[in-house]
Amino acid sequence: PRPSFAEVDLAVLLDHVHALMAPARASDGVALEVQVTGANLTARADPQQIEQVLINLLRNAAEALGGREQGRVVLRGARDDHGKALIQVIDNGPGIDAAHLDDIFLPFFTTKRSGSGVGLSVSRQIMALNKGMLTVKTAPGNGSEFTLRFR
Repeated sequence: PRPSFAEVDLAVLLDHVHALMAPARASDGVALEVQVTGANLTARADPQQIEQVLINLLRNAAEALGGREQGRVVLRGARDDHGKALIQVIDNGPGIDAAHLDDIFLPFFTTKRSGSGVGLSVSRQIMALNKGMLTVKTAPGNGSEFTLRFR
């Protein structure tokens, strides 16, 4: 659906997502942490749609961390070098294989046995509808960092 734009307080949104997802991540053995830098961190977006993107990214991170000792995911709210709001989902998992990196946002691409391969594709589309971007940085063995950038 089309976004219902509002001025979203990202600290409140991240705290809400943390409250929703921390118990499930804890039962997976994954610590979930929120870090927000700066005051008045807001973005014009649809809060329910951004929440859905974050939930999808957290589920993916938990699956990537499956059984890993001291698995950790950080939800970080901050500003980029140009003062624009962003949210990062950072995990200390195995990272994404370079051979798959160009394909992870393609519809129906998956490396999972039980997955449809639409989560990241839909998440990227949601960010585009919200006039933003979803990008990833990763290093095999050193985790992944998904960034939601807002305009």
